[in-house]
Amino acid sequence: MFPAIVREANVQTPQKGVMGDAGATCFYHKDTPATAICEISGRMICDLCKTEWEGKIVSIQSLQEMLSSEKKPANGAFRWDRLMAYLLFVPVVFIFTIFLTIVTAPITALMGLVLLVRPPRASPVPVARGRYAMYSVLSLIVCAFCVPYLLELVG
Repeated sequence: MFPAIVREANVQTPQKGVMGDAGATCFYHKDTPATAICEISGRMICDLCKTEWEGKIVSIQSLQEMLSSEKKPANGAFRWDRLMAYLLFVPVVFIFTIFLTIVTAPITALMGLVLLVRPPRASPVPVARGRYAMYSVLSLIVCAFCVPYLLELVG
């Protein structure tokens, strides 16, 4: 037998003050009147919870959730450090594509130097500039050791 059939229904009554005489109240502060609607979550928020981010009125809680999540950033920022890692390590790991290292290692080194000098636009995904430096150094090491060896094999 299912426990839900025997159990009494627990009907919740709506909270008082959600739609009072003054209008709607804040989702986070039940006694404070709402002054805006969050453009991320759609919740009604008060002046304490309201902030502006990239031209949108959002609640601080929704903004924190979005910035702390590991999902793709809302503004579509590209992860250059991941592309550098793929360009550097994929040809080295897979033996049958190691000849691509002649092309990908110098490209990765150049990308790293460019991104160190001129980092990409601000994004909610913080990327340490140390990654750009690390991949640049590793790609220069690959260029110094692997490329001459591969050219010797080919030639």
